Amino acid sequence: MAECSGKKHIISALMRRYTDRIPVTVLIGPYCSRLTNYSVKEILQDAKKSAEAHLAFYNRLIMEDVVETGINFLSLDAPSSLQRLIQIGNGKVAVMGNIPTTLFNAGTHQEMETAIRDCIQTAAEGSGYILASGCEIPMNSTEDRISHFFNYGRQYGRQFMSNLEKRRPA
Repeated sequence: MAECSGKKHIISALMRRYTDRIPVTVLIGPYCSRLTNYSVKEILQDAKKSAEAHLAFYNRLIMEDVVETGINFLSLDAPSSLQRLIQIGNGKVAVMGNIPTTLFNAGTHQEMETAIRDCIQTAAEGSGYILASGCEIPMNSTEDRISHFFNYGRQYGRQFMSNLEKRRPA
């Protein structure tokens, strides 16, 4: 198998015809252009292409830069502000995540429910939001907490969307 440099791998990922996860630091305009001679905006002008990234930790300082790349989809760790990303994204980017991962191995059901409600209330209306953990479901998570996440997320998500439908003008 031929060796592939980091630069070649990134260019290959950016040129594919399907979604590919690209490190956020690569997406930031000038850095990407210097590294690959392409900008993410140029690549994503092709409607058949899309890209997604994951914002880890407290990345509030680069949220605007990442959204401006033209990226289609972002997953977000819990320490970052979901509300701020939704405001910055303004419907241009689908968002996933922001449930603290610690809730899957150490949180109570009530803490999980509060986090789920907060995320759905903050992001679900008109944003393409996908309820998910911030980054991962830790290896030491309990089956009970994981099941509760899915069950309560489904229940509250349906309730929230039903209430949205009722509020919309006929």
